[in-house]
Amino acid sequence: LVPYHVPLNITRYLREEVSLVPWLAAFNNFKYLNSMLRSSPLYGAFKKHPPEVEAKTLVTIRNWNIALLGVDTSFDRGGGAFCAAVRRGGELVWTAVWRLFSHTPNPARREALGQALGCTREAWLINRYLQSGLRGAELVDALRWTRQTDVGLEVAWQYVWNQRKVLIRTPEVFPSIIKTLAQDFHTEHHQFMLSELLKLTSVDIRHSLAGVIQAVENSVNWHQRSYAQIKRWLEEAGFPAGVGETFNYRAA
Repeated sequence: LVPYHVPLNITRYLREEVSLVPWLAAFNNFKYLNSMLRSSPLYGAFKKHPPEVEAKTLVTIRNWNIALLGVDTSFDRGGGAFCAAVRRGGELVWTAVWRLFSHTPNPARREALGQALGCTREAWLINRYLQSGLRGAELVDALRWTRQTDVGLEVAWQYVWNQRKVLIRTPEVFPSIIKTLAQDFHTEHHQFMLSELLKLTSVDIRHSLAGVIQAVENSVNWHQRSYAQIKRWLEEAGFPAGVGETFNYRAA
């Protein structure tokens, strides 16, 4: 395997790049690292590297992704305006987007609005969404959208755990629910909780989720193998992860 300092060093040159392909490659890889690190102490340092990547991603990749995914750009020309509005607007904006979502038959628009609903940082709004009587594919979509944020992932998993006795009785949906949430399971705690949940299911369901179980194990192994590499590289690049190293309160 290529050590992580090699591709991370390459990203330093992206500020000079105007072509679409390398930016998309970098963006996709940062999404993976973002997912793997977002609940770890290293995440704050990771987000700071490099500022140019984050800035250009927000401004440029946003529009590329809309074009590539075929989303109706006339519906949300900002490529994330609804998500940003929900994240900052609280209950009032979330409720307005919910009403739009509830009355929109267009699949692309429902996808965009559903993702926006999942952008809220308010746990109670996420719970309101998940407990609104969703069933089948609608519930799977809601879990997929709400797992975008740290708060959403924890609330979504808590919901599934609390409803486990009901959900495991829907074998046509339950595996999809687990596949959706387990994409962000990277710790031994997640691995243990998943194992405990699957003990309640049938042999057939456990067999159908064998790939998910292996993927979670691979993620845990990735942390054990690669976390220290990335931490060391970020520290050497001037992005320390320690609390005392990131902000001098007395100096401020």
